[in-house]
Amino acid sequence: MKRAIVGACLLASVFLVSGDFAKPAQAANVQAFIGEFCWRLDPFVDTLRLALSSAGSTLSINGRWVGATVYSIAVSGALSSDAVNGGTDITLTWADYNDTASYTPAGGFFHAKLTSGANGVWKYRRDDGGTNNGTFTFLSSCPAGSSTATGPTAQQ
Repeated sequence: MKRAIVGACLLASVFLVSGDFAKPAQAANVQAFIGEFCWRLDPFVDTLRLALSSAGSTLSINGRWVGATVYSIAVSGALSSDAVNGGTDITLTWADYNDTASYTPAGGFFHAKLTSGANGVWKYRRDDGGTNNGTFTFLSSCPAGSSTATGPTAQQ
């Protein structure tokens, strides 16, 4: 429990330091790894495992969107403070190929708004017009290995 509280506090301090993110001591063109963080896309079993890196005042994101044992998609994007509406925005995009004989490209846009520390709301829109949304729940630790969770996934 103590580890979860310390991790959540550390994450919140990285995200919400007066709207100005921590800057590495290295040169502006060198990325500094901040850490790996995970969220659950409630009410679904999906998780996002995101690695945050900093280059100057920019926080970049690379990671995986895992929908139980159904799919695992590479995602990339950015994290930034919303000076107009408040909170913190996480924006991600992805491109993947459906595992069919035609290998149809599929992709989309994901947005999460962190409004309460590292928690908030999420929504996405796929290239084919599919949408979904829910609660963005910070996990105190990332699930080990492949997800064995069962239940509905966000992209089905």
